Amino acid sequence: MRSRNLRYLAIVVCLLTWVAFPAHAAWQTLGEVGQSAQTSDGLTLSTASGAEVRVSFVTPDIVRVRMSPHVPFAVDFSYAVEAGTRPVVKFSVDDAADRTELRATNGARVVVQKRPNLLIAVYDAQGRLVVADDPARPMAFDPATGAVETSKRRSDFELYYGFGEKTMPMSRVEQAIVNWNTDAGNYPPGLDPLYQTIPFFIALNDGRSYGVFFDNTWRSYFDMGKTDPARYTFGSAGGELNYYVFIGGAERSPANVLRDYTALTGRGALPPIW
Repeated sequence: MRSRNLRYLAIVVCLLTWVAFPAHAAWQTLGEVGQSAQTSDGLTLSTASGAEVRVSFVTPDIVRVRMSPHVPFAVDFSYAVEAGTRPVVKFSVDDAADRTELRATNGARVVVQKRPNLLIAVYDAQGRLVVADDPARPMAFDPATGAVETSKRRSDFELYYGFGEKTMPMSRVEQAIVNWNTDAGNYPPGLDPLYQTIPFFIALNDGRSYGVFFDNTWRSYFDMGKTDPARYTFGSAGGELNYYVFIGGAERSPANVLRDYTALTGRGALPPIW
């Protein structure tokens, strides 16, 4: 009887692991960039895989990236982003054979490497690297399931904070996180997922910060250097790879990152004075 129970337990653990993190065997990278078209707020790029990528500026210090394996893109709607019109960001495009640069006036610069795979790097207004795709694991999707994923390079000293209520250390470095609201009563330390789904974090490295918000309603996950300290990875079981990078202004401060994030997603009303 005990042996049978142990077998059942092993099966349950395997199933939970499979549900939380998708397999990578069937995943396909985007390949090189073919055609590109400028839009009012950025650039749309077609890739050899058939997927499309859109890079745009929400503000001079907020960069948005969308990747859809299915063309055309879905209707641009979000339950998390506050509706309303925003000022148009002035930017320039410098297109070359192997890369394209988008530069916001007095703001961020985005470099898109065109081949052999599309790679995105974001720089601040001072020319300092903020975050960049990992060439060893570029953006990808699973044609069979619709799952999407991206990985970013990280240094040994970069720390991460956020994701809401989690039973793990305050610094989320080397942690694996699942976003799927779960009513887990009487939970032990380390159990995940829990009640909240907040796919947003603030990174801190050498006194400078940036933030990432992954706007996707499917079951999603973040591996913050747990599997490989050289990168962090996030993705979802479906939908678009739709994320925002918050540079944090010239100071690159956590306060500025949080200010810009809440300006995008909305702020709570001021409570009564009592």
